[in-house]
Amino acid sequence: MDKDKGLNSDQVEGRVDRSAAEVKETVGEATGDRALEHEGERDQVLGEAQERHGNVREALDKS
Repeated sequence: MDKDKGLNSDQVEGRVDRSAAEVKETVGEATGDRALEHEGERDQVLGEAQERHGNVREALDKS
């Protein structure tokens, strides 16, 4: 994908998911809710995976 076109949907969704997950993890830490904290950690990994998938899509589109 060209720089002027921005991010693809997987990249955007992955970043949004990671940001929301960081909030979950922080709230879980602050409130002592270990389940919420772990859910946030898991969601961050999933968001990163989705963003990387978008990066691969972008690389393939460029080739």
